[in-house]
Amino acid sequence: MNTEVLSKILKGIEQGKNLKTISRENYYSSKEVTRIISKTFGVDFITLYHAVFNQIVVHTIQSSQTLTDAALSLNMTSQNLSTYSMRHIGTTPKIIKREVPTMKDKSISEVLLILANQPENQNVSMRTLGVDYEFIRTLRKSGIPIISVPGRNGGYNLDRTPASVCISWVNNVRRARGIEPPLKTLF
Repeated sequence: MNTEVLSKILKGIEQGKNLKTISRENYYSSKEVTRIISKTFGVDFITLYHAVFNQIVVHTIQSSQTLTDAALSLNMTSQNLSTYSMRHIGTTPKIIKREVPTMKDKSISEVLLILANQPENQNVSMRTLGVDYEFIRTLRKSGIPIISVPGRNGGYNLDRTPASVCISWVNNVRRARGIEPPLKTLF
């Protein structure tokens, strides 16, 4: 996947642009942008959009002096900000200000690009990502399929495990437990 195109798509999402606008600016159809996102991150446009925008909302709330300032920065009213944070983040802006983890040095787009550009068998450490575990957890809650791999060469990556590997693993476990017949598909 072309990193430049992916970067432009993520920046468009960060700027609050809709799918049609992002597609037009990158000379792709909406269907093509949706396929790029689905193939790269394993989620649809709306899920990725909310994951990115939720982190922007959290960061804006935490870096603003007051909730009114945060709402103005996001072109919302304070009431709309409260409603959005309850519906999509699951908590009030006051609790976000005190307790919800946020990015350290990198934007969410940078973190997603790092994960997207890793080869399938390579993992990325939290130090390389520049975030803490709570940030990874909030991305997972938002629907981004990030998996952790324990061990010496462990780390994080986007879940791009081919279905055949999963089926093979499940069938090996089933055989070891004496369960037959083996699965042919996961779904």
